[in-house]
Amino acid sequence: MTQDKRFLELALNALDVAVVVCDIDGRAIFKNSQAERMFSTSYGNALAAREFQSLIDEAANGNYITQDFELYGPPKRSFLAKATPLIDNHQVVGFTATIEDVSLKKQLDDVRRDFVANVSHELKTPIGAMQLLAETMSIENDPEVLARLSARVEKEALRLGRIVEDLLDLSRIESSGSADLRSQGLEQVISEAVSRVATTASLKEVTVEVDMDKDAPDVAIDTRQMISALYNLLDNAIKYSDQGGHVTLSINCDDTWVLISVKDSGIGIPPRDIERIFERFYRVDQNRSRITGGTGLGLSIVRHVVENHKGRITVESEEGTGSTFTIWLPIKYEER
Repeated sequence: MTQDKRFLELALNALDVAVVVCDIDGRAIFKNSQAERMFSTSYGNALAAREFQSLIDEAANGNYITQDFELYGPPKRSFLAKATPLIDNHQVVGFTATIEDVSLKKQLDDVRRDFVANVSHELKTPIGAMQLLAETMSIENDPEVLARLSARVEKEALRLGRIVEDLLDLSRIESSGSADLRSQGLEQVISEAVSRVATTASLKEVTVEVDMDKDAPDVAIDTRQMISALYNLLDNAIKYSDQGGHVTLSINCDDTWVLISVKDSGIGIPPRDIERIFERFYRVDQNRSRITGGTGLGLSIVRHVVENHKGRITVESEEGTGSTFTIWLPIKYEER
């Protein structure tokens, strides 16, 4: 029996959920290791004990109770607590309470909710514009006006298409959570990324220069994902450069990393915004983004691609001078 009890104790200690068993008087007769840790600090103990006692009081009436509570830390944590009366011969003989840390789940729910709200807003804008333009065209007879309105409809449709494409691209990269890494040179992905922005660069008369270290070694990359990341960096650099500007994509390396940098001579990024530019739909300048047609998803895509490659990305920027985004890729990729 002692061995069985020890085995049960080990099993309960292995759970990620705090488990407390109380007798009929509400005295804790067992706490697993998670529960012991939860009640270990004076501040956490006071708040958790208060919530725990309210659960036990309700369970004493024979009720099954579920309750949320938060410890404000730092860091702030969210918990889901459940209490169940233990019944023997139709009588309550004790209680079992479980307390689960749901902080990550709550954060994911918040991110998901914000994402849906942002997507709805971003899609609503071009759809609303196209609806208004269509209504105007239905009552307009002037050919010149109709031509201008048609051009506006086409522009909004392209904008809507870019949002959907970026959403699908981001969804694919996020859902995979990894990359199909194969050791190869960077010439192919660079050539393809530069080719994709050629039309945009031509329209703005922006020169795109590639400066590649000929001694750069092969590196483990997912071709599709890396093309997407470089395309988004180049596209941003061109969009936020002045007419006739200059963008440089350079490749350098040291003993540990291959560095891919995209440098522009554009408007730069205020220091207060640098920490947030990789968030979905975050824009430094809302008005300029509407003019350039940016979706606010490009840098988020870049961040996820870099994470999938176990690399990192850095930003150097000065307002009025330009920005440099650098992707650091490990030469020797290791599972971490």
